[in-house]
Amino acid sequence: MTTRLIFEAEHLLRAGNPDAAIHRLKQALTEDPEQAEAHALLAAVLLAQERTHAAAHEAKLALQLDPNQVMGRIVEIQTLLLRRKFNQVSQRINELEALEPALPHSHQMRAQLCQLQDRHKEAMVHLERALSMDPDNIDVRTDLAENLFQNGDWNKAEEVAKTVLEQQSDHADGLALMGLIHLSRGETELAESIARSILIENAEHRQGQRLLIAIKTRRNWFLGAWWRFQSWISRYGANRAILILVVAYAFFRMVDGYLAYHELASARGLGQLIWLGLCAYTWVAPALFFRSLKRELDKFKFSEDF
Repeated sequence: MTTRLIFEAEHLLRAGNPDAAIHRLKQALTEDPEQAEAHALLAAVLLAQERTHAAAHEAKLALQLDPNQVMGRIVEIQTLLLRRKFNQVSQRINELEALEPALPHSHQMRAQLCQLQDRHKEAMVHLERALSMDPDNIDVRTDLAENLFQNGDWNKAEEVAKTVLEQQSDHADGLALMGLIHLSRGETELAESIARSILIENAEHRQGQRLLIAIKTRRNWFLGAWWRFQSWISRYGANRAILILVVAYAFFRMVDGYLAYHELASARGLGQLIWLGLCAYTWVAPALFFRSLKRELDKFKFSEDF
């Protein structure tokens, strides 16, 4: 009975019905709480729904029951990547490679780690290895196109993205990447039509939302400046971001002290006004941006209901 429920869950996943798949897997785990495969598959579904903490919990349960459960290990590594636990990611990938040397996922996840650390050339090597091991893997091909795009090779990225869409015309990540390529070339209307086609199907799709955000920042310089700064500073992790902000404040205080010492009252007043304006901007802009984004996404969620 448990095996049949897991089989039905896999079928429902392939049919694009994750909620029903979760229901089947929970039924399977009610019958047999020590079924490692069901925990691992549930972890994978939860991760796809961006429920990271729940996915990490299910992956941990799967690996407690069966330390050699490959899917459980893959989900564990993916959750560590999302939490930017880079040292643990490297260690877990080494363990996975020792367990399954011919698994393309290991190279794919090494590439994701390299991308997060801005080591794009090294990421390319791992993606090409993963693709040579599994030439029909559409997710690896999409990651390859994404890496080329991030590296500024838009023409090559477009070529690879087109092969993704030839393989699966409605592949949402491939479509989102094509939208970003069009946007980078100034083809905003075409990019927006792609974003709408993705988000009408799934308003929660992360790459579709990323494309919509990119379009909004392009059209609204006031909010776009904040988003670009926020995206840039977040790349360095929380600790470095705090350090950058502390250094910026210390620089302001140093300049302010210099102007006060030389009794340059008007220049000091202007500097304080600029600093106050920046502080107000970083407080107001996020609220305005996310309110605008939520309003836009609510249109897509509303359209899904009808």
